[in-house]
Amino acid sequence: MDYKKLTLYFVLIISLVVSFIYDKQIYLYLIQFKLPFFNYFFLIIHWLGTGYGVFVLATLLFMKKRSKLSLLWLSFFSALAITGILKYTVLRPRPHLVLGVVALITKDSPAFPSGHTTSAFSVVPLIFKNFRYMKCIWLIFALLVAYSRVYIGIHYLSDVLGGVIIGLFFGDLYLYLEKKYKLTKHINKKWSLKNIFK
Repeated sequence: MDYKKLTLYFVLIISLVVSFIYDKQIYLYLIQFKLPFFNYFFLIIHWLGTGYGVFVLATLLFMKKRSKLSLLWLSFFSALAITGILKYTVLRPRPHLVLGVVALITKDSPAFPSGHTTSAFSVVPLIFKNFRYMKCIWLIFALLVAYSRVYIGIHYLSDVLGGVIIGLFFGDLYLYLEKKYKLTKHINKKWSLKNIFK
């Protein structure tokens, strides 16, 4: 991992620690900035940013590079698996819901880390590596998904940062394994994933 990525992870981890301390203050500050239009806009982002939404969008994007689908799916599902384990280990309560969006989540669903954010960021490193002209668009989408979690009132900032770190980590991990061990070559040879959509 290069110096820039290590710096990014360091900044994210420090931000995560700080946000744990000031989560409620940050949350109460951010939820003040609400307009009817943005309420609807971020509810749409909420639905697009679900695990299902991200999976479908990213898979459709990688149809142009089908041999990399296995890498995409490994990053996506590994990140979500760790997120699920952490959620039910930490069991962090969600903040007070402010947009009447109780129906969007299970009542007792834990908050940390944000699954939506993990999903969106788990594919960021792979998109940056494979799609020169899509990386800014996807990054903006991922950031909107992350912000929407706080905006609609079902996550603290630290939940979101946790999701960013986990998502990016698994994306970078599988890129490293691909570079060092030609992971997709072995997987595609064994499972013929590159031929699924022919």
